[in-house]
Formats: sequence, C-alpha cells, structure tokens
Amino acid sequence: MNMKQTILFTLMTAFLAACGGGADTSELGQQRAKLEVLKTTYKAYADSIKAIENWLAENDSTVRRNLPVVTGAPVEAGAFTHYVDVHGNVRADKAAALYSNGGRVRSILVQPGDRVRAGQLIIRIDNDLAAEQIQQAEAAYELAKTAFEKQDRLWKQNIGSEIQFLQAKSQKEQAEAGLATLREQQRLFDTRAQPAALRQHREAAVQAMQFLHAFQPRLAGAVLAGTAGADSPVTLHLHCDDTDAVQRFLHDQRIPAEVCTALLQLGGHAARQRYPAWEFAADGIAFELVVLPEHGLRHPPVSSDDGKPLPRATLAQLRQLLADDAG
Repeated sequence: MNMKQTILFTLMTAFLAACGGGADTSELGQQRAKLEVLKTTYKAYADSIKAIENWLAENDSTVRRNLPVVTGAPVEAGAFTHYVDVHGNVRADKAAALYSNGGRVRSILVQPGDRVRAGQLIIRIDNDLAAEQIQQAEAAYELAKTAFEKQDRLWKQNIGSEIQFLQAKSQKEQAEAGLATLREQQRLFDTRAQPAALRQHREAAVQAMQFLHAFQPRLAGAVLAGTAGADSPVTLHLHCDDTDAVQRFLHDQRIPAEVCTALLQLGGHAARQRYPAWEFAADGIAFELVVLPEHGLRHPPVSSDDGKPLPRATLAQLRQLLADDAG
C-alpha cells in the first residue's frame, strides 16, 4: 500500500467512525465529527512529511546540511592572552608646579630618559639681569638691616613704639629672603664652574671604568655630552648576562649601592625595557651603573625619538676626550 492509499484509508476510517452508529446528527455533533476528521488528516500528512524529510536527508546529496565545520590541529603550548577593558580615573599622589625664572635657554643638559636628582642642573639659562638685581637686593638688605639695628637699640632704650620695631624687623627679614632667592637663581644660572665640574666628573669616570673593566663599561649621559654640572651623575653602561654579578662585585668591594631600574631601548628592540641599575656616591660624585646584556655592545641603546644610537664612549675614547680638552 502506497502513501496515497494509506492517507485515503485513514480518511475513510475516520469518516466511518464519525458516521457510525449512535452518532450525533445535530449541527454541533457534525462540527465535532468534522474536527476529528481534520485532526486525523493533519496527523497523517505530518507523519508522511516527516518520513519524506528523513529519507531525503539520508539519500539526497544536494540537500545543504547545517553541520558544524571542524578543523583538526596539533596541540601546542603557547601564551594565553586575555584583555579586560577597565574605565576609571587616575589621580596623582603628588603634584609639582614648575615656574620659569626667566631668561633665554642656553643649553639643555639632559637627554630624554635620563634619571635626574633633586638639585641637579638640567638647563642653562642666560640671565643678564641677575647680577644687577643682586646688587640692588644687597643694597636694600643693608639699608633694612641698618634701620632695624637702629630701631632695635631704640626699642631697648624704651624709645619708639612696638609697631615701628616690628616693621623694621619685617622689612629686614623680607630683604634678606629676597637676596637669598636671587643668589640661588644666580647659582643655577652661573656656568663659570661647569667646565671644572665636567672635567672632575670625567676623571672620576675614568677611574670607575678602570675599576669596572670586567663588565666592559661604556660612558653615557651628560658627562659624555659635556653638559654635566656638579650634581650630575656619572652614567656607565655595564654589559653582563648575569645581572647579579654586578651586585656581587659591589658587595665584595663593600660599596653601598641602591638598586633601581633604567628605561632603555636596545637596538633591534621594538620598545623600551627596564634594566637593573645601581646608584652610589664616591668622593661627592654620584654614579649610576646600568646593567645591559652582552649583546648591548653590538646593539647599543637607541633614542626613543629618532631610533639613532645614544652616544657612548669606551675608556680609550674618554681618555682621548680629556686629552683634547686639556690641549
């Protein structure tokens, strides 16, 4: 029996059952019987459609199957990278306000990425009015000092009012503070002592490079550039794959040093990295020892601005530099 005959037989059976003995011949009964026939017919068609779909799924190669695409790959160990987006506000623990004292910038004494210390000279400024201002401040201070001394003697003799005494004292203190400020500015702007300080630092660098010859030192920074002042550190790049070797050497030589880091970009590297460094002072001169891997000799640090190698000097080059300056 084929599928059409099966459906026809089902319909006839349903109709006969609906019209069998004892059937309700009223309009309501006829509608109920017709509903039963339709339900039976619907089920028969649904079963037939399901059977045909199953047969086509197994035998018809043209049917597009929504099957997942599976690709095989060997299992390998690797880094798992996961990113999390976080929004927030950054608030500084400390803030510093910088003010210019005026004048024309003569030279910049540090390079981008250099470590600086409190009180270190970072620029030179020509201030032609500094000497004249100091002379005026000295004269004002001497006048205020003389007036206060006279008022003080009168006050001790119970002559004059208290307000006159306090005014004289205040004027003297203000003049003294103003003179001290101008002298500090002159110290920062004065460059007459810089050449002597530079040579002292370079001579100290020679001794340090001799002392640290096992680590193939190279001089860098302001001392090599010729811009170092009295407070500038002597920056030496040491080369050793064992970063702890420098620390052990300093410990064996009983040199107290403070560990820190230096941010540099070696040649061939895409970004700057932090390298271990040690800071100490000897004979009033600060030293900074940055420990780089040995391949830093072939690929020296480069500027993060233009990618060019940072100036560095060997011990022989530094000695020649000192000889040229002396000549």
